[in-house]
Amino acid sequence: MGAFPERPVWLDAETLLFLSTVGGSCGLFRAALDGTVTPQDHDPRAVIAAFTARGGGLALIRERADRFPEVELNGGQVTDLHDRLPFPARTPARVPFTNELGEGEGWVLLPDGTERAPALLSIHGGPHTAYGHAFMHEFQLFAARGYGVCYGNPRGSVGYGQAWSSAIYGRWGTVDMADLLAFFGACLAAQERLDGTRTAVMGGSYGGYMTNWITGHTDRFQAAITDRSICNLLSFGGTSDIGMRFWDDELGLNFHRSADALKLWDMSPLKYVEQVRTPTLIVHSVLDHRCPIEQAEQWYAALRLHGVPVRFVRFPGEDHELNRSGRPDRRLTRLREYLGWLERWLPGAEGRQPLAEEASA
Repeated sequence: MGAFPERPVWLDAETLLFLSTVGGSCGLFRAALDGTVTPQDHDPRAVIAAFTARGGGLALIRERADRFPEVELNGGQVTDLHDRLPFPARTPARVPFTNELGEGEGWVLLPDGTERAPALLSIHGGPHTAYGHAFMHEFQLFAARGYGVCYGNPRGSVGYGQAWSSAIYGRWGTVDMADLLAFFGACLAAQERLDGTRTAVMGGSYGGYMTNWITGHTDRFQAAITDRSICNLLSFGGTSDIGMRFWDDELGLNFHRSADALKLWDMSPLKYVEQVRTPTLIVHSVLDHRCPIEQAEQWYAALRLHGVPVRFVRFPGEDHELNRSGRPDRRLTRLREYLGWLERWLPGAEGRQPLAEEASA
């Protein structure tokens, strides 16, 4: 489904209208009482992020990877936000990868020019969400600064069938890591401009968990950025606002059962922190109750104790949604921290463009 928590709407006594993710796209579909599902408005290279259907009318928000979100009313576009963008929107290239379930997919967003670009692997949260044809401001920013951004949908993502989404039940850090590294390798092979010697891994929430996990299991990346992450599955169970049910739902385990405790520890990045060598930026919000800040505090302390270069940035007054709906000045600060860390550990990115405030100074 889209980026907003939209619920299905009854168009009449027999027809339900709802959003559904299909691959990297999201469209509007109709479901009849007999179970028949038909597309109402589905562009396989676009995302409908939200809709409202009332009184025979339909309003929605549509976006594409290279097209800023616009409001449409009864089939007509009523905003022109894309034309007011102060920067050119780049178009990503699709990159497939394969595993035993079939073909997965992801995308690469490259900077302008012909110079080789450092390669960033970005991992989505959830884990049952998806990257796709939505407009990703952060990725556009990274590309404007000279980085190539690789983002894909490993097993666990939605939009590719239930078997794909359920494949990581009880197996976090296994087939999902294999898919992410396979996808990243496919990106490097498909795009000669990507520099495989200057790479970073990053992600938020579940993506932060995977960032921590990957750096504890490989030295493949020269830098890492872990945002609102998880490192200790045991303490998460007793501190997160979803902790009482989440590990049962995702792993079939829970922290309050002694038989499960060692299994949860085995799946915790903190167990493998002695193997981390990757310089890491930790970003976390103080009021995050989904992935509590104690997770970041543990990861920071452990990295410091083992001599890993690390920076910890704490945001007061923000929660799990900082990058999506946080106070604008804090969102700018977060992006500057990201860029500063990348520029420190992956030098030489070409095509640097300033943030809006810098451009107007």
